Amino acid sequence: MLKKIALFPLKLVIFPNAEYALHIFEERYKIMINNCIENNEPFGIVLSSEDKMETIGCKVMVNQVVKRYEDGKLDIIVKGTERFHIVGSEFSEHGYLIAEIHNFYDILDDNIDFSIYTDIKEKFNNILKLTELNLSSEYWSNLNRAPLKSFKIGEKAGLTLKQRQTILSLQSENARLELIKEHLIKIDNLIDKKTILRDLIQRDGYIN
Repeated sequence: MLKKIALFPLKLVIFPNAEYALHIFEERYKIMINNCIENNEPFGIVLSSEDKMETIGCKVMVNQVVKRYEDGKLDIIVKGTERFHIVGSEFSEHGYLIAEIHNFYDILDDNIDFSIYTDIKEKFNNILKLTELNLSSEYWSNLNRAPLKSFKIGEKAGLTLKQRQTILSLQSENARLELIKEHLIKIDNLIDKKTILRDLIQRDGYIN
């Protein structure tokens, strides 16, 4: 069954259960966000570039309004909930997109291959030591509790936007873990480029 949701196209990929800070300044999106807050409704974040908008995105809820400015701008924190697939879209009267969607789930009912996950954690920890970055205890607690480890590790693995979109679009947890493992093996070879790695991981913007 198709559902409708307000869309916020951005140069950003949000994963389920990830938290992210946003600054809302365009008039149409101020209206959209306020409507979502008032009605306790989600909106969709989908990766968009100048010539293409992806069809797989993630629903988010406004978890916190950090600040409201006199001119109506907002600083908010959103949290990803579930993925969706866009079937069609049209502009609302306020100028933002309304999409027809259906939920997007994993189709392979596979259990986590813990040998892959163990390898990933080892490589991930090695890279963090290399870059002298200490992730918060809250992050590690959230990772341990996460039913889908790939999304949580993907937040801090220094993935490109294209790689994050691929992770979001894969419908198998083990396939996502394999992709992250391959990525970590490659960046582990940048062992003498500590500054580059620190930048990759720190600029992701995800909150724990």
